[in-house]
Amino acid sequence: RLHSLKDASLVKEFPSDRVLSKRKDQRLFVTPDGLTVLALDFNKFKTYDLKAKDAKASDFSPPARGLFADLCFSPDGKLALTIGDARVVSLLNPKTWKEQGTIEAGVDLRNLAYAPEAKLIVGTYRDTIRVIENAPKGKELHQLQHVGNVAELALIPNQARAVSMTRGKEPALRVWDLKSGELLGKYDLPGNPQRIAVAPDGKHAVVCDTDKTDSLYGLPAGK
Repeated sequence: RLHSLKDASLVKEFPSDRVLSKRKDQRLFVTPDGLTVLALDFNKFKTYDLKAKDAKASDFSPPARGLFADLCFSPDGKLALTIGDARVVSLLNPKTWKEQGTIEAGVDLRNLAYAPEAKLIVGTYRDTIRVIENAPKGKELHQLQHVGNVAELALIPNQARAVSMTRGKEPALRVWDLKSGELLGKYDLPGNPQRIAVAPDGKHAVVCDTDKTDSLYGLPAGK
């Protein structure tokens, strides 16, 4: 469903032949221009054109090396990145979906993201964030260590910084400088956190919990 954030009204509804859930292999991706939704359903995609009068979906699969695992877009919409079980990041033109290059990740990255201001590819692997240069050899710069597996990752716009979240016995929110690998801040989280989102100005992060509460956290000022 497509809703208006101003008044919460339903703008358009897209029928689906399956029920999407919170499973890792059932997710939604939105292109940076906000005009297309890609619905992942067990390694198969359906795309929805938000400008179209009808609500029909078309089949589509973004190229990936091996079985598809994750997808992200650069903020300006000029680059798409995918990773498959071959542990290789594919750099794609999102207009043509042609591969423009590849970066060896070496591990099964998830929560894939791209920080264009520093030309860094970022992803999570178990209890670490991996920071890799978007360069021909794709040198890994940092492995940012956590206590427990990293469940969520969000980049702070235009600052080459990231916010990560862990669950489990010691749920926490962490703020990282991606260039230096420095830990800028850590916030212990109550309850059972599920999702995080960062405000466009980079000053706050919102944490959603299973008890249907949202908590707002102030983030360290960027340099």
